[in-house]
This record gives sequence, C-alpha cells and structure tokens, in this order.
Amino acid sequence: MDTIIKKILEIEQKAQQIVDDANQEQQKIEESLKLEILEMKEKIQQRTERKIQQIREKELQEARQKVKEIEIQSKLQVEAMDKYAKQKRDEWEKMLMSRIIGW
Repeated sequence: MDTIIKKILEIEQKAQQIVDDANQEQQKIEESLKLEILEMKEKIQQRTERKIQQIREKELQEARQKVKEIEIQSKLQVEAMDKYAKQKRDEWEKMLMSRIIGW
C-alpha cells in the first residue's frame, strides 16, 4: 500500500512539475509575444511618422508652387495694367485737363 501511495505521490509531483514547466513556458511565450507586439507598434509608428512627414513636405512643396504661380500671375497683371496706363496716359491727361479747364 505504501508503494502505491508513493507511486501516486511521485506521479502527482511529476504532473505538478509538468504543469509548472508548462506555465513557465507559457509566460515566456507571452512575454516574447508582448515584445514582438511592442516592436511591431514601434515600426508602424515610425512608418506612419515618415509617411506623415512625406505628405507634409509634398503639400508644402505644392503650396509653394501655387504661391509662385500666383506671384507670377500677379506680376503679369501689374505689368499689363502698367502697360495699359502708359498707353492711355496722354488720353487721360487730355481728358482730365478738358474737364478741369472746361474745354
């Protein structure tokens, strides 16, 4: 009877050791997975930040280009107005003088 009890106790100890080993292995796996998840999150965050920066740079470049286009268009309009004013100057001066003097 004692040998049967000893055997049962041995079997239970071995079973408990197997359970403990399995729990330790599970903890190692869980920690490894947590670490992998953290690394993946960091990589995703870095890629996201790079992509955001690329988009910002692209939009800024496009905005600068639009500003240049507007400046060029404005300059052309001012030049056209100056040219028109030079062409009409004599006419306007005569018209103004005639209104003032009453010709």
